[in-house]
Amino acid sequence: MSIIEAKSNAAAKGDLDAVVREYAFPDVHIGAGEDESPYVPFKENVFIRHLAFDVTHNTYANILWVKKGGALGRHRHRGRIFACPWKAVGATLI
Repeated sequence: MSIIEAKSNAAAKGDLDAVVREYAFPDVHIGAGEDESPYVPFKENVFIRHLAFDVTHNTYANILWVKKGGALGRHRHRGRIFACPWKAVGATLI
């Protein structure tokens, strides 16, 4: 099974914690569970959850959760951005 298939299968099952445990760097001190890395309010109806920080390469991974009616607004980034939009239907990620 390829990495992409493994990530897709885990995400399709809604098991984000399994993806974090499988692919996160072992020396990162952010827990895989939501109890150790909770969603933090960022703006109204917008929440962020940090998954990993790599200070050697100046990269990080997080989840930006925008609830209905929420908006992030215009902003800029200094480097490249890699994103994977997910849509939740009920309690299932698709």
